[in-house]
Amino acid sequence: MKSKILSFISLLLPFAAFAEEAKLDTGDTAWMITATAFVVLMTVGGLILFYGGMTRFKNIVNTVMMVLMAYAVAIVVWFLWGYSLAFTEGGGLNAVVGGLSKFLMNGVDYKALSGTYPEWVFATFQSTFAAITIALAAVQ
Repeated sequence: MKSKILSFISLLLPFAAFAEEAKLDTGDTAWMITATAFVVLMTVGGLILFYGGMTRFKNIVNTVMMVLMAYAVAIVVWFLWGYSLAFTEGGGLNAVVGGLSKFLMNGVDYKALSGTYPEWVFATFQSTFAAITIALAAVQ
């Protein structure tokens, strides 16, 4: 009986680790910013070179501008309402679409944390993936 109680307590110990308050971790923050920069380089350098290589020489400028404009529009849309619809609770038509409680990044303070890094870093990281997806689809 004693061993069953000890094994039950040992199963609950990992949950006790989540009870502490989230603290800013500079290493996690630095890595998220670095990963964000890598995705931006994939879009600006990678997509432009990839799609530029598939077009004729006289159409490269058009291809570059399509990629950059699609990327820029997607970033703006993400920060206006995309982040709010993706990462807030309910309020939408169903359980998949969130609400507009963070419309225009309202309520995203520079001190607010998302895990161990600032929420604005998380929003920027996610915006690069939203933008590269649109840039991939726009040029096709």
